[in-house]
Amino acid sequence: MTTISEGLRQSDRVTLCMPVDVSWVTGSGATFKQTAETLLVSRNGGVLRLTEKIAMGQELHLRASAKGRVEEHARARCR
Repeated sequence: MTTISEGLRQSDRVTLCMPVDVSWVTGSGATFKQTAETLLVSRNGGVLRLTEKIAMGQELHLRASAKGRVEEHARARCR
């Protein structure tokens, strides 16, 4: 069965390069933190450039702050 929305995006992707602080705790309890860079963002997700390999399903905590703006926080899951 094919649905009408198959192959369609829920929202457009936008190219946006900005630093984001990313932190996570692995299943073994190890804590990681690094500054990543966004590559693409959309209303429902995005693509980050990280130096560490992230496990599928890993929960991430994102923090972004720009000069003169309120700090933004979000949780995300690696897919």
